[in-house]
Parts: sequence; structure tokens; C-alpha cells
Amino acid sequence: MDIGKAEPKLYRARGTSDKYLPTLDLEPNPQELIRTWISLINVCGYYIISHTQAALELG
Repeated sequence: MDIGKAEPKLYRARGTSDKYLPTLDLEPNPQELIRTWISLINVCGYYIISHTQAALELG
């Protein structure tokens, strides 16, 4: 599935957080947890799994 075509507004909002989070003084793991939280709010299963796995890999 192409998420950009299926849900363009959601995809754009996700891109905004990807630009903003690196500007914060946070380690990578909390950034992934925030991305997971955003995905939970948006009920986006693909990104919930993706960011959860990334957070687990970062420890």
C-alpha cells in the first residue's frame, strides 16, 4: 500500500513530526517512542509496528 496515496493528510502530518523531532534535544529512543505515540493516535498500524520495532532495537 502507498500510504501517501491512501492517506495524504496523515502522511504529511507524519512528515512534520519527522522534521521536528530531530530538532529536540532527545536521544533516538525517546524520539521513536514519540513517533509510536503519534502512530497510536492516528491508528496507523504500519507505523505503530515500525516505530515500536525501531525503539526496541535502540533499547
